[in-house]
Amino acid sequence: MENNRTIIEIQDKIKALEEKINSMEALYFKDSKNIDYSEIRLLWNKVSKLKQKILFLEGPTYSSENLDLYLDRDANLIGKECEIFKIFLAGSNIFIGTIRVTYDNMRDNFLGNIGYELKREYRGNGYMLETLNILRKPLINKGLTKPIITTKKDNYASIKTIKNYGGVKLEDDKWYNIFEVDLGKEVDENKKTF
Repeated sequence: MENNRTIIEIQDKIKALEEKINSMEALYFKDSKNIDYSEIRLLWNKVSKLKQKILFLEGPTYSSENLDLYLDRDANLIGKECEIFKIFLAGSNIFIGTIRVTYDNMRDNFLGNIGYELKREYRGNGYMLETLNILRKPLINKGLTKPIITTKKDNYASIKTIKNYGGVKLEDDKWYNIFEVDLGKEVDENKKTF
């Protein structure tokens, strides 16, 4: 209950800051010569920190031994139904990357259903494969049983991650490899055991 009250207070602060930013930006665009945009940037920074505070108060959406995934409710939507998760080392405020899941049919879209990015210093530890595995059941539960994942042809680490996740190369073009992961196999295999 205390967390809910704190979240509401923070949301009110965010709303007030955003209103202030909007009015300052309106002035800036009218007369950019006489207004310093750095103050607006500082306010956006405060908003970002407050939003992250709300994430931590709400708690992770999904967790594993090594990672916590927080749903970013304010992320720009790419498709009709899209979720973006911020990835943190478990039990910490150490942000290591993001993963986007779009539930639309992405077969004709080079973005794919799943897109991810990991900070350079956290690559090579299996964190992205672990993130994908954390999301495996939620993807199946939301009906995304054959996600498409694309990667640049020279991104060998990402190709290895996708293959380890069960990705099978469908096609490629000049710049991208396009993979499909059949999560439905897992569903079918589980049905056989009952």
